[in-house]
Amino acid sequence: MGVGCFDETGLPSVVLGRGVYGHSVVEAWDYRDGKLTRKWRFDTNDGKTGRDGKRHSTYAAQGNHSLNVADLDGDGLDEVMYGSMAVDHDGIGLWNTRLGHGDANHVGKFLPDREGLQMFHCLESGKTMVALHDARDGQVIWKKDAASDNDMGRCLVGDFLPQYPGCEFFYYQGNYIQQDGTETTINTKGQKGGCGMALWFDGSLSRQLIEDNIIHSPANGRTFTMYRYSETFINGTKSNPSWYGDLVGDWREEVILPDATRLQDLKIFATWYPTTHKFPWLMTDHCYWMSALNENIGYNQPTNLGYYLGTDLKSDQEAWEQGGYLSTGILTVEAAPAKPAGIYNLMGQKLQKAVRGLYIENGKKKLKY
Repeated sequence: MGVGCFDETGLPSVVLGRGVYGHSVVEAWDYRDGKLTRKWRFDTNDGKTGRDGKRHSTYAAQGNHSLNVADLDGDGLDEVMYGSMAVDHDGIGLWNTRLGHGDANHVGKFLPDREGLQMFHCLESGKTMVALHDARDGQVIWKKDAASDNDMGRCLVGDFLPQYPGCEFFYYQGNYIQQDGTETTINTKGQKGGCGMALWFDGSLSRQLIEDNIIHSPANGRTFTMYRYSETFINGTKSNPSWYGDLVGDWREEVILPDATRLQDLKIFATWYPTTHKFPWLMTDHCYWMSALNENIGYNQPTNLGYYLGTDLKSDQEAWEQGGYLSTGILTVEAAPAKPAGIYNLMGQKLQKAVRGLYIENGKKKLKY
């Protein structure tokens, strides 16, 4: 399950996926003006042909236990990456690698010098353990194969180690893969080394890891011990947080967990580390926003940005430029009228009439039941 923006209105639709080992269906649904309507349906049994020229029937058994929603092909609309296959914004198959089913998948800007987004995932349907793809067409950039069929259950990507350029790619064998596909064994100071979640927490441009109820850095060791505060993680051996992300807007990420009983309260862990870096609120990046919304549906997956944020940046401004924050052409800012006429939703979109919930009318916030 997830959320995506599939047309020019920018309004979100609900994404539902079912079936990973065989027959697969993905649907988008809209809730508008009190009505629930189906926007499109992708079905591996529908007899249609994808934009890659492959029949939808060949997309069967390619789904994962989670999905990513992002603008994979750069057309300004969202697509659904559902494992070794992707569905275009209108429900037509976009690409299909035929590498099969897996558990963990990540979409974001992982190669600073390569155009567009990339997708990294692990697999359990053949010899391929992990693979990095171009998100636009599914092209394999590099992959790691075992000697025989295997089940690689977890993988992760992020710029954890400043001594290596770009992001590092981890899979559950103790090694990191550099951005060019070179594999390196690295001392991770007694921790698992990278199968949990990646987050920005300590004020540096390197990401840290959330594993075994602690936050730690593969380069510098333990950062913060959360299990001392009577909390609990979820998903058994995967030991994931319930949710994490840039909740307060300082570009570092907060972690939300239930208490140890899972009945009394929620605990929010925020960084106390100062930082010299200034970046936009991460939730203003569409790729990050979608990953945060989809994060705890299925097997929890990390947040990822649509632009590169890591130790390779020459300056903070480089990230602002990549994210499009300095390319608007706006040179001056003027105050808006105190009471703009008309009715608007909280996203600033003008409405024909008031709808249920919060809205703004003539500059005043109102609530309609």
